This record gives sequence, C-alpha cells and structure tokens, in this order.
Amino acid sequence: MKRITQILIKSCEKLNLEYKNLHKTNNLLLVHTESQDLIFGHTITPFNSESEGLICRDKDFTYSLFSEYLKFPKTISFCNPDIDYQYQEYVEYKNVKEITTKILEEFSLPVIIKKNSGSQGMNVFKCNTKKEILIALKEIYNQKSKDYDYIALAQEYIKIHKEFRVIWFKGDILLIYEKDNSKGEFVGNLSPLHWKNSRAVIIKDKLFKKRVKKFLSSINNIKGFNYLGVDIGLDEEDNMFLLELNSHPGFSRFLMDNDESYLVDMFVKILSDYIKI
Repeated sequence: MKRITQILIKSCEKLNLEYKNLHKTNNLLLVHTESQDLIFGHTITPFNSESEGLICRDKDFTYSLFSEYLKFPKTISFCNPDIDYQYQEYVEYKNVKEITTKILEEFSLPVIIKKNSGSQGMNVFKCNTKKEILIALKEIYNQKSKDYDYIALAQEYIKIHKEFRVIWFKGDILLIYEKDNSKGEFVGNLSPLHWKNSRAVIIKDKLFKKRVKKFLSSINNIKGFNYLGVDIGLDEEDNMFLLELNSHPGFSRFLMDNDESYLVDMFVKILSDYIKI
C-alpha cells in the first residue's frame, strides 16, 4: 500500500504538482491542482463515486448493471437462508439443499460457487458434484468464518485459457497485463496470480489492446466508473468475457514482476488528464 503512494508522489514530481502526506503511515496523500485537491488513501482514488465503488465490490450488482452491455459468464445470486430475521425478505430458498437444486437446474457441471463480495480468489470453488456445491455454500454462509458472506453466487464455468487485468481510465486503456500461470502450480486458489510461479506479464500488442478497448467500450454506456481494474478472460475458442470490475485496483502483485516506472507513467497520464478538467 505504501509503495503505491510513493509511486503517486513520483508522478506528481514529474508533473510539478504540489502534494502533501497527511498521515504518519504515508498512506494518505493530498495532491493539489488548480481545479481541485485530490485525496488518495491506500489504493482508494477520488476518480469514482462511493456508489460506483459499492457496485464494483458487489459482484451481483456489477452483473445486474453491466450484463446488458458486456459479455459475462451467466451468474445467479442466492441469499443465505439463515440470515438475520430483518433481512428475511431477501431469502428465496429455505435451505442450502433448495439452493443447490436450483443451481443444478440452471447450470451444467462444473459450476463456480463463490462469495459475492470476495477478492483475491477467497471462497471461490469449482464444483463438479452436488455434494461439492453443498459444501461450498455452507462454507460461504459460515457466519463464524472471517470470509463469511450472506450472498453466494453461482456462475457458469468458463474454461479460461488466458486471463488479463486491464487498467481503464475514462474510456481508455492505460495498462494490460496477463495473469500468466502457464508455468504455475495450483496451490488451492483458483485466481491465476495466486498460483506458485505465476507472473504478471505486460501486454504491448496493439491489435489485442484495440480488441480489448472495443470489447470494454460499452462501459461508457453507464456514466461514471472513471477508473477501473477490469479482469477479462479468453476461453479456448478465443471468446472474451468480463469477469470482474475493481474500483481501486492494487498493484502489489504486479510490482513483484515489473518495474514501478510503468505505474509512475500511468499515473502521470491519469493526473495529466484529470487536471485539465
């Protein structure tokens, strides 16, 4: 987290922008521009609204808002049947067995079962049997677990051949890198960069960038969402899917494999654009 702030400082210095650290941890930064002051905290930026951040954190909301415009794997949400009584109006199925039956009606196996508000591949399960679906739901709905979620998602399993992170700012692509696990070893987390010996590999192919930009251009149908980390995947037939949106992407894993100068230049572009407003 601290390193991102240091990267922002280097970007400010390249642009001769005034800045000030506001906290002893150096994780709260004020950047002064002629138009307004910009405040950055950890990986949180001032470029998106609070509601846009909520929609990105809530995968069910993301799917509900954007699936009309972008190609997602089919996704259905299910509320924990044992949720507190004041939220019982959201419960559609009285137990996990009923939820499992509905999932098997809607999806072929294998199916992905995952928590709605998760990150970094936590509580994401590839389920090949009815029993595995039941186990996954019970794990997600376990209120004693630090990874508890009251919403579980069932998602169409797409055999992803390659997965990418795209940094999207105001309708343009600033950075694309592949989450390359081609030489990796699976160690229990389905997220590609959590495999042992995986790598974040920068993509410079202009034709691929053009294809990705065309695919993501429908994001502009919804106003706002200025700054996003977008996860996309290619299946074995080269079909492209949107997997997830992140309103405050982190770069700690990226920096393990790449020089920070890529991010310094990226934030120079972002700040240069923003201060023109």
